[in-house]
Amino acid sequence: MHDRLDPDGGIRKLTVQPLYVQLRDALVKRVASGTWRAGDVLPNEIELAREFNLSAGTVRKALELMERSRIIVRQQGRGTFVADPSARENAARFEAFRDDAGALVVGSLAQTQIQEVEADEKERTALRLRAHARVLRIRQLRRIHDTPFMLEQIVVPAALFSDLLNCESEGYDTIQIAKANNVLLGSGSERIALDVPPPDVGQELGLDPTTKVMRLDRVIRGVNDEPVELRTAWVPAGAYHYRSTLG
Repeated sequence: MHDRLDPDGGIRKLTVQPLYVQLRDALVKRVASGTWRAGDVLPNEIELAREFNLSAGTVRKALELMERSRIIVRQQGRGTFVADPSARENAARFEAFRDDAGALVVGSLAQTQIQEVEADEKERTALRLRAHARVLRIRQLRRIHDTPFMLEQIVVPAALFSDLLNCESEGYDTIQIAKANNVLLGSGSERIALDVPPPDVGQELGLDPTTKVMRLDRVIRGVNDEPVELRTAWVPAGAYHYRSTLG
């Protein structure tokens, strides 16, 4: 049985999606399966329209959706290419901390723990999972110059990230792990608040028990809009700032 649950908790209803969305999904499968790899040139709009017996306008709208999700890159006069998900500009979209010069700050992994467990109610709701679904819980500490920078607690569906338990020594990197497991990432949302962290978190970050930190609650979705990652991170105040691009 599939682990996914509909948002309303019921049986998935049959819906008729627009043709350009159906085409988008078909083309995305080619990328996810490795039929088309990073750097490959896609057939042009006329060729795709002929193959799928669709109008050029429908093909164009499907490609626009893929471009927005950064699955493809269209270059004027050259063609349409499969994007490299590990490229700097793609990897940086899920990292928002910068130093005073505007350079990306991610820190180095000091320790990572990964375990497979049954999802709790909060995890099932956030990731739209069925009862008794299995998840992988990752807890990792990042440092900058031997100073704790961020403590992360990450939860992902075990069914999607079957190879993750073998990557414990390398840590968890959203982009690289998704690429290794053929999971195509779409959009994400993040909530930011000031909070006194749980005692164990404060201890790992080397903080006084009453010190407030930045708490980040994030959900990342795949290109099909299914949630694929739930993360809570705690970041002490320091010489770094959170930057969000608007519009």
